[in-house]
Parts: sequence; C-alpha cells; structure tokens
Amino acid sequence: VLEFVGGQLGVITPVMAVLIVYLLIKRRRQDPFCFWLTIPILAGFLLKSFQGSPQANWPMVGWLAGLIPVADFFMHQYRTLGSKAKHLANASVVIPAAATLFLHLPFVILNIPWPQEANPVKKLVGWRQIGAQVGDLAAEMQPPVFIFSPHYMVASEMAFYVEGHPRVYCVNLG
Repeated sequence: VLEFVGGQLGVITPVMAVLIVYLLIKRRRQDPFCFWLTIPILAGFLLKSFQGSPQANWPMVGWLAGLIPVADFFMHQYRTLGSKAKHLANASVVIPAAATLFLHLPFVILNIPWPQEANPVKKLVGWRQIGAQVGDLAAEMQPPVFIFSPHYMVASEMAFYVEGHPRVYCVNLG
C-alpha cells in the first residue's frame, strides 16, 4: 500500500494529488462526472495494492479526469487566492513540469543515450522483429502450433506482431 501511494505521489506529485482530490471532493455535486471517473479508479487501485503491487502508471487514467477541475480552478478561482495559496497552486504546476523537464530534457534535446537498464522505452521497441522471428519459427513447425508466454505483455505483442495475428496464450507459471 505504501509503495502504491508513494508511487502515485511520485508520478503526480504530492501537491497536485492533494489539489486534485480536494477539488474533486469539494465539487462532486457540481461535477459528478469527473468525481466518478477519478475516485473509484484510484480507490480500486488502492484496494488492489493491499493484495498485490499495481504499477504506478496504471491509475493514470483516473488522474486525467481529475485535471479538469484543476484547469477550471486555475481559470476561475486562481485570481482570488491569497499569496500563500497562489504559491502553493503555482508549485502544483511548476514542480511536475520542472521534474519532467529535468528527467527527460537531457535525453531528448541533447541526445544523451539512456543507460540501457533504465531506458523507459526499451519495452516498446523490437516487437515487430521478434514477431517476424516467431512467425518464421511457427511456419517451420507441424500444425497445430501454439504460441505462448509467461508474461501477458509478451503474449499480447506476439498476438499483434506475428503474421496473421494468431491466438497467443499467456501461461501463468506461478
């Protein structure tokens, strides 16, 4: 649970998380759509964290709906805030923007290569080539041919990239 909550605060930042939850609860009667698109998703993943370890990016779809009241807040209520509240509101936007720039700008703008073990896109590349290789191997075998993987991501990528989009199985090995 602490890993999940810490991951969420790391992804969305503590100030933005508090601002989103506060605005959603405060405005739940005026804007039930955003409330019901955010709170149940976050609560569901929080409950899941008691049983397992959800990835930090999984509940991001819930946080997105929570940004709508934040945008409305900045458009209509920001000017009426006192100076301390304005500083806090500014921090809720500046901290995530600065963190994003700090973490990604050197690699994108300066073309500095990511250390391979920390490369955030390493899971996104090479699937077409692997799918072609798996398809070639499957074509050499006698039917029936089964393609399976112990990882759901690999199974779904193979189902997409292997020629003919065969049925691919994810086998839970424990």
